[in-house]
Amino acid sequence: MSGIRAAAAALICCVAFPAVPGIGAAALLCVSDEGVHCFTPEHSAPIWQRLRGRTTYTPVKVSELLITGGGEGVVAFTRDGARRWQLVDFGHAFTPTVADDELFFGTLGGSLVSAGTDGSVRWQKNYAGWMYSPAVIGSVVVSGGQSGVLHAVHRGTGDALWELSLDQELVHRLVVVDGRHFVATTFAGTLLKLEAQTGRVAWRRNFSVPSKSPAVAGGVLLCALFDGRVVAIAGSDGSTRWETALPADVELALRLDKVAAYSDERLSVLHAGDGEILLDREFATPIIAAHWLDDRRIAIILRDLRNQVRLETVHL
Repeated sequence: MSGIRAAAAALICCVAFPAVPGIGAAALLCVSDEGVHCFTPEHSAPIWQRLRGRTTYTPVKVSELLITGGGEGVVAFTRDGARRWQLVDFGHAFTPTVADDELFFGTLGGSLVSAGTDGSVRWQKNYAGWMYSPAVIGSVVVSGGQSGVLHAVHRGTGDALWELSLDQELVHRLVVVDGRHFVATTFAGTLLKLEAQTGRVAWRRNFSVPSKSPAVAGGVLLCALFDGRVVAIAGSDGSTRWETALPADVELALRLDKVAAYSDERLSVLHAGDGEILLDREFATPIIAAHWLDDRRIAIILRDLRNQVRLETVHL
């Protein structure tokens, strides 16, 4: 699986959004390789769709806006699906990382860009190979991508602070684990925790297959490996807390002490503390996204044989 295909697969998901004008209900925004879809828990079919036929990545909420990246660049939508602004000059872009009133995003062309939430560009850096959207910790912005080199720059100016070659292509974006550190995952199966200010490696784990970027829960990293294993890693020292094997590689959606793991036609719910399987269910059509509505309900987005998407609620 190429880096871009892995990133696209790992970045299909949902986010919750406040009440939609004219609808009155809270909404779920789902993105897929078919665009952006807006659902409410009361509607199985999308109430609106945008960027149809365009690869689109995980959306983020910024105040009253939904901001996403993909083949159309970086696009900001209002709650009713109106396009507020769009950055197209950088080409194919990954969904921005949000830090206060700033956006930071990487592009397929190798750019790392800082922008305001109004779409105004503040600075741009250019590197070899695609760059994923970065981790932002304090005044440090760190990103990497195809080249396997991590680049740290100053948040305000884009000036270089340090760089570190991992000699391994990154699976996708870096993940912040605490106020000082982030983790990187590579296609060689390496998982590293690094200090943002210096690039010093705190610990390193090597798996037989790559891991997708982990979900972070209470100091524990939940890693979905490409062979279907879900492994809980202690953020402090990289030791294994538990491991559960599932039939296929999965995406993760975290809710307090539970984690939903979904792939193709299967949904499993694990206890985040020990990996116990609480629910295991198969569906007739592929699951492309999942989102926790509350502690007992999961909204899943399914794609049918006609390539149409619909929402279904699963009760634990």
